[in-house]
Amino acid sequence: MRILPESIGSPHSINSATYEFNRLNSRGGKDDKKGGTLPPLLIKMRKKGQASLEYMIMLALALGVFAAILYVSTSLIISSSTQLGVDSAVRAVQEIKEASDFIYIRGHPSKTQIDVRIPSNIEGVSIGNYTVRLRISVADSYTDVYQVSKGNMTSDTSSICPDGNCREGYYVLSVESLPSGGSHDVNITTV
Repeated sequence: MRILPESIGSPHSINSATYEFNRLNSRGGKDDKKGGTLPPLLIKMRKKGQASLEYMIMLALALGVFAAILYVSTSLIISSSTQLGVDSAVRAVQEIKEASDFIYIRGHPSKTQIDVRIPSNIEGVSIGNYTVRLRISVADSYTDVYQVSKGNMTSDTSSICPDGNCREGYYVLSVESLPSGGSHDVNITTV
């Protein structure tokens, strides 16, 4: 069957898509920038393109807001975990110092055991002379948490930081008074 050019514009043609295209473009549309008229089909396509662009802009703005919220929440989580580590170190140092002072005041042969939690970001433990000190890594630097006790202390905390690598966890420390006349008053060891 052969289609004649006259039958292209009729609704009875075989190719209805061609008919619809010709029908929409035959009426003309708004003026374009060059002074001619645009077919209505192209106007519809431009409106759809504008809507798609608006959706993409809204999506980009939403992703930007989400990224900002994610950045702020991540930095808050990191700073709060660092603060928890510092607070835990302060409690540990204070517990060791208070136990040492208690044993020093009671004198020989006093002895007690304490449970101490060592946080994960500890770089070093030092208990000696009159000072209890924990070195904490905070971001790219270190900070020392320390307390000064009333008695001169000696300690063996090698199980907390073997080979210079401190391990997080709960430790039982034995705090005992040493006989008078020695160079130290209190001995602290891990159990």
